[in-house]
Amino acid sequence: LNDMNALSSGIKALSRITKGKEFILLCLIFIIISIGSNLYGMSTETLPFYPILMPIFLKNGIDGILGFASLYLGIFTGNMFSTVNAFSVVVASYSSGINFLDGVYFRLICLVIINTFTILYFYYYYRKIRIDEKNSIVFDIKEKLEDKYLKDINKEDNEKEDNNSII
Repeated sequence: LNDMNALSSGIKALSRITKGKEFILLCLIFIIISIGSNLYGMSTETLPFYPILMPIFLKNGIDGILGFASLYLGIFTGNMFSTVNAFSVVVASYSSGINFLDGVYFRLICLVIINTFTILYFYYYYRKIRIDEKNSIVFDIKEKLEDKYLKDINKEDNEKEDNNSII
């Protein structure tokens, strides 16, 4: 992927598509992770998404902590109010002698409420850092994050600019 520049090309394409819709991208990722975590306990499976999604978030102006929170909080809100997760709800319900569908509506309502509050907080924080990026709690390591995750992408952009200026 790195040798063929497929990953960086995909990140650039997704950044162009989501330009102006960065918050929607953040919410979609959060909701997808939360649903996966809720239905089948997706947890450690999301770890590979962090280095893949972080450049997309950074390229779109979303700071590192908000990008991380969309994955991390998606995992935990989904697991916290699992509806039919076989690994937690079904096994625990049968071990205690009750049907796993008992309380499913309560858990579903709680999931919607907590996800709504989480997205509202994301929006509050997103607006706060859009007004002034110094409000970000990871502002002091912004350059380190960009160097780590956008190094190859920025290098390719600089090479294209150099090639265009030669032509």
